Amino acid sequence: MAQERLLWPPRNLAEELPRKVSGSLAVLPPAVLLHAARAAKRDLRLSMRELDSGQVVVLVFRRGEPTMVFSPGDGRSVGEMLVAAGLLDEVQLARLLEERRASSTSLERLLTERANLTHGEVQRFLDYQARLRLLDCLAWQQGFFELAEYTGGGETTYRLQLPSIEALQNRAKSRAERLPRFLGRLPCAPAHVVVRRKRGAEPPATGLAREIFEVLSQPLLLPQLMARLLVDDDLVLEAVLDLVSAKVLVMYPRVELAPISMS
Repeated sequence: MAQERLLWPPRNLAEELPRKVSGSLAVLPPAVLLHAARAAKRDLRLSMRELDSGQVVVLVFRRGEPTMVFSPGDGRSVGEMLVAAGLLDEVQLARLLEERRASSTSLERLLTERANLTHGEVQRFLDYQARLRLLDCLAWQQGFFELAEYTGGGETTYRLQLPSIEALQNRAKSRAERLPRFLGRLPCAPAHVVVRRKRGAEPPATGLAREIFEVLSQPLLLPQLMARLLVDDDLVLEAVLDLVSAKVLVMYPRVELAPISMS
């Protein structure tokens, strides 16, 4: 173990948590670390890196409650999801990001005051983003972590509303088993898959299938569809693939138009 030479896990990890500790996720898995951070009721920053993919997830806790979940470079920022959902455009997003860099204003405050979004809309997007990233890391079995005391900025004023760690862990296990099968049935990477209604198709009666059909009043890319539904990606993919098989939806790769040569 780096930083502190302790025998892990101690009898009560939360009580014996030092100011900074790092180690292996094979010894202390993500769920144990989340429980410890919550039970410690301190301001903490937990960074985890998966061994094979190199993916990083960072959680910020204020008095033991998670306030934000980051994953640098994963293409799933709140701003990107709001654009995909049609609640912001690229110009608005660029302006908000510039204003946030120039001030200490929290993301939540900027979105509610400058983008005319309600608190409930912001809450749903932040909770969904955090949930997806937690579902990623709770399935990790190999990798490294660092847990340290943290003095944060404006993001620590926010409180995520998430299910219990046990519920998230069960969902993460199921998602990790199912998601690769669904991704393998797509014609290309999800970011480039277009989904639309099949002409003349009857809407499904109830449930997620009905919601998907209603959202697809016009063709959407899969990330746009998911940003409008805010439902776990494996559940959306399963429903979409079932609807394609039932000839209710059509799915195909987006065609990128080549630039016109002026020569």
